[in-house]
Amino acid sequence: METRWCWLQRYLPPEEKEEAGFPLTVDYREKTYAARQIPRRFSRERQANLKEILTMRLIDRPVRPLFPETYLREVQIMSMVLSADKENDPDILAMIGASAALSISSIPFGGPTGSVR
Repeated sequence: METRWCWLQRYLPPEEKEEAGFPLTVDYREKTYAARQIPRRFSRERQANLKEILTMRLIDRPVRPLFPETYLREVQIMSMVLSADKENDPDILAMIGASAALSISSIPFGGPTGSVR
């Protein structure tokens, strides 16, 4: 079994209101079916667990300073684990994939970044 991912990045046009900082949203989700665990009750949305929140921060911290200070469009980075093996932790792959997705996009980004454990 191998680890599979889905990355999505997009940027939105700037809004008229004044933002206090760079509007960057990072979302990381590990679906239960990725680890071959089917829940008994399905719910559409759930809150992020502690590991997902920490991974979102691990993605955000090295990426945020690499955008130009004059760039104020909203950027969203979303990583979702589609399947995972039990040997490799998918959070490092999420960090590398987010950086790669930003690097090949048309968004002005001073990357890529590297991540190791």
